[in-house]
Amino acid sequence: APFRAPACAGPAIRAARQLRAAEARRTSDAGEVYRRVANSMPGVAVFVFDHDLRYILAAGRNAEGANLDRSQLEGCTIWEALDPETAASIEPSYRAALAGESSMLEMEFRDNSYLVTVTPSYDHAGEIVGGTVYSQQTTERKRLEAQLHQSQKLEAVGALAGGIAHDFNNLRTVISGYASLALRTLPGNDPARVGIEQVIVSAKRAASLTHQLLAFSRRQFLVPRAVNVSDAVEEILPMLEMLIEDRIALVVGLAPDLPAVMFDPGRLEQVLVNLAVNARDAIA
Repeated sequence: APFRAPACAGPAIRAARQLRAAEARRTSDAGEVYRRVANSMPGVAVFVFDHDLRYILAAGRNAEGANLDRSQLEGCTIWEALDPETAASIEPSYRAALAGESSMLEMEFRDNSYLVTVTPSYDHAGEIVGGTVYSQQTTERKRLEAQLHQSQKLEAVGALAGGIAHDFNNLRTVISGYASLALRTLPGNDPARVGIEQVIVSAKRAASLTHQLLAFSRRQFLVPRAVNVSDAVEEILPMLEMLIEDRIALVVGLAPDLPAVMFDPGRLEQVLVNLAVNARDAIA
């Protein structure tokens, strides 16, 4: 005889259908909330996956920034949607979410950096039905952090250069002073005068080096004066050549007939040093 459902089956089936419909509405409502939140926040994306590691929801500008759209994710497993290396790197966090554990990781994807948080997803009964991924793009933040780190390194080098310049200048002053006194005590035809005069000339050159170090350390007051830019560049070339590496060629082209301008040579030297250091670091 054909199977016949008991009389009580009609209400039970209707109740089951109503429960499924209510659950579907809750899932749809949750998905809409995820989409609204993710789309309202720049650099943020939300992904929801099930027990098969299949994406059932993808929303947010972050996904667009990674050149991924919903059709590439929703309905696809992580192995179908992503490259093997990326899928392998995130699979442990996804598995952990299915086991009830939240995790956070940093990852690189398509030339961008992301901070990713993976948490379990629960149904109304408290059972784990999948996981939720919150992805925040951190590319710009990392770039700013690198710039800050570089600036801090330059500040530290500048402070060290300033301290060395002051100590060096004290020694130079003593050497120059004693050499000048010795020169005064010698007669005009004394052969020792040539050597002492060279000491004084070298001390004056050392004063220029001290000036450059103080300018680099930003511990020198602005002293504008009429300066030929080409001459100022030539004076800083020895320091620039020490800053760059042998593998990098420093090519200088100076205009021969520039008019004099009013500025502090120390500030120009500081700018050139910063440009040289940044260019050196940018060359692979």
